Amino acid sequence: MGLLVLSYLALLLSCHWNKPRRGPLLLLLCLLYNSICELMIAIPVDWHQIRGVQMILSMKIISLGFDMDSASNSEPPTTNQENNEPLSKKDDRQKSHRRRGDKLSSPTSKGIETLPVDLKQMPKFMELAGYFLNPGTCVFGPWTKYEDYINIFREPIWNFAWTMKIFFSLVSAFVFLSISTCWNSWMIHDGSWKWSIAYRDAMSFRASHYFVSFMSEATAVTAGFGYSKVEKSWSDLTVSSPNSIEMPRSLVEVVVSWNIPMHQWLKTYCFKTAKPYGNFVAIVSTYIASAFLHGFNFQLAAVLLSLGIYTFVEYEFRRKLSNIFDASMEARSNSKTVRKHTEKEFVVIVCNILFGILACFHLAYLGVMFGGQSSPLEAEGNSWKHTLNKWRNLGFLSHYIVVFTYSISLLL
Repeated sequence: MGLLVLSYLALLLSCHWNKPRRGPLLLLLCLLYNSICELMIAIPVDWHQIRGVQMILSMKIISLGFDMDSASNSEPPTTNQENNEPLSKKDDRQKSHRRRGDKLSSPTSKGIETLPVDLKQMPKFMELAGYFLNPGTCVFGPWTKYEDYINIFREPIWNFAWTMKIFFSLVSAFVFLSISTCWNSWMIHDGSWKWSIAYRDAMSFRASHYFVSFMSEATAVTAGFGYSKVEKSWSDLTVSSPNSIEMPRSLVEVVVSWNIPMHQWLKTYCFKTAKPYGNFVAIVSTYIASAFLHGFNFQLAAVLLSLGIYTFVEYEFRRKLSNIFDASMEARSNSKTVRKHTEKEFVVIVCNILFGILACFHLAYLGVMFGGQSSPLEAEGNSWKHTLNKWRNLGFLSHYIVVFTYSISLLL
């Protein structure tokens, strides 16, 4: 509640500025509030347990600030370009449509038809409280935009498909929970090869993540999120894609599919902001922002920073190979670029499979940090010594492979 009240007061204060910068202001507020709570006020064990809730809340606050800035900076034309209709008349027509309940299309994902939300106006406190503390998204997630929250109250749809979406999401969640807690340790024993154990521990962590992802889908859909009025189905909300992670084309695809709403948040509010300074700066800045959202944890920060470097090296290396051989071997499938050697050719398929196997190897190496037997410090975040010891047991092999790959990439 403290961060909610402070955010509302900050928004009220910014309304009196000539050029409000709500996004940077709320970003700074969340950074200071979370840092003070984690380092000075909260008990480490307790903070570790509520860190996910704070992360979702911070993402909502920051995104709302930047969205309000974008709405304030956008200046609509004084006339309608199609028929030279004055804007005032156009606004009156839209208001009459709203009174009649007609829908207006907005450029959202998958072409969802929604009524526009005026973010130039200061939202009411109860609206903000409902958005920030929405029970369908505040515990498990996922992050949702303020506009999506407002639109769940406009002609809500409750039908059999809604019930089945919730049911299958819950079933998927508990299937992955059983894999994480039971099946992995039963199939791969502690006396196995160290890399088999590393894969088992990493797989247990990924399965627990899938459990949380499908639980968040179930709770969000229960709250009314995820209905596509264009497709007339509950198919618009996908938190994670296990198929793209367990059988990846590349690490870049893993990062995108790991938490799709969070990827959209980082891409919109971090990556695109830092893109003018270069791809490397944008990628590293994005992963630093992700580490901040997850809290001051060396274990997690080391994995995220390594993952940021890995994806940059992989992206550049495969981009250069694709240009040299004129083959579809990019980190992500690109249907817009026409290559001489397409993805259907045997050699290209083999190369992409080998890169996918290498991505699985890196995932096992990075994910071993979060699996295995519980340590005494796990409740408050493992130390840097524990982190380095895990990688030292595997000979830092993955890091050496990335350094070698980057060296080859520089020579190409």
